[in-house]
Amino acid sequence: MDKNSASINLIHRALKSGLNPSFILYDSWFGFPRFYLHLLKSFNVHSICRIKKMLRVYYEYNGKLYNLKKLYSVMKSKKSNNKNTDKRSKSLKNQSSETSEEILGSIVVKASFDKTEEGFVKIVFIRNRNKKQEWLAFLSTDISLTDEEIVQTYAKRWGI
Repeated sequence: MDKNSASINLIHRALKSGLNPSFILYDSWFGFPRFYLHLLKSFNVHSICRIKKMLRVYYEYNGKLYNLKKLYSVMKSKKSNNKNTDKRSKSLKNQSSETSEEILGSIVVKASFDKTEEGFVKIVFIRNRNKKQEWLAFLSTDISLTDEEIVQTYAKRWGI
């Protein structure tokens, strides 16, 4: 059984046993549209995960498809055109360590898998605390969350 199928089976068993999570948190190994859209559609549970800079995973924004690197550029140009969003770029305390994370911005996009499953997701970009010139991206299927809530909720994963 592949890792995605095994994970889906484990999550299904946990939910059947009575667990009722607010979110399912996971690392970039599972951060693909096929996985998080399946969790939302099949189990009605939101995901928060880290996502990789994959060249062939695309997100739709304003009718155009972008990979994560290009989407970051779109978010930066959108943000510089809209200076009133600077409140999003504040620092926040990471709950798992004493370092601060700088939120660079976020964007709501459409994710899809095989044109059979699709949904809106929010992607939050933060500065990589280990390599200040680089950034990391986190995704939430619950687009109503603030950037800070997404990063803080993901940080709880390290406490587990």
